Order: sequence, then C-alpha cells, then structure tokens
Amino acid sequence: MLSGPSLAPPPVLPQPPPATLEEPSPEPPVVRQVVRDADETRAETGYGSSYEAPFGGRVEERYDGSVGVSISDPGRAWARAATKYRIEWPEATVTTEARLDLRSDAETYHVTIDVVAREEGEDGIGRIARRFERTIPRRLQ
Repeated sequence: MLSGPSLAPPPVLPQPPPATLEEPSPEPPVVRQVVRDADETRAETGYGSSYEAPFGGRVEERYDGSVGVSISDPGRAWARAATKYRIEWPEATVTTEARLDLRSDAETYHVTIDVVAREEGEDGIGRIARRFERTIPRRLQ
C-alpha cells in the first residue's frame, strides 16, 4: 500500500437521468518499437478521444505510455504512463492527471505516482497535487 494521508470518501451524487452519449471515437492506438541503442528495447503507445457528456458537458481524454528493458540486464527496466481527463460543463471545468514512473533493477522496484486535480474558475478549488513513492524489494522475482 502506498504511504500518505488517507482521503475522505467522495460525496454521493444524484444519478444523472439516462442519456444517449455520443460514442467516443478514440484515435487509433499508435504503437511502435524502437531500439534506442544496442542494449535497450522500447515500446510506446498513445491515444485519446473527445465526446459529449450528460448535462451539457464535453469530455477530453488522453492516454500515453512507454516501456523499456535492457537487453543485457533484463532486471533493469522501466514503464511510464500518463493519463489526462478534462470535463467542461457550463458551470465548471475540471481536469485530472495521473503519471506513473516504475523503474526496476535486479533487487528493487521504484514506483512514483503523481496525481493532480484542478477546478478552474473563481469558485474552483484550484490545483491539488499528491505524490506517492515506494521502493519494493523484488525478492528473487
């Protein structure tokens, strides 16, 4: 479990009326494998979409990720991921972003997760950010 103060549970909101949503039409995922040098292989992906949401909203979402591994030392590897959601309603605009950085060596996993939430506007919460970090022994994995 990651360290840090616990968060209060989210408020219970009324259920929106049934709505017909425009189906998201994501960009097709783009995946490519790149040999950066003679000792590392890397793969990357990225895609996103935007669509209408209930109550006059508009949603934009984006996903990006990459992984890499050493050819000579497979214990040395990494994965990075990022996601962003932005929702615009007539009365508020909110954005959330999350980033993951996972690195490993022969003995340890190193994990960092950054989360940011924003509500724009004079009455908005502004920007709130949290970071979670952990080092995890591999135990012969």
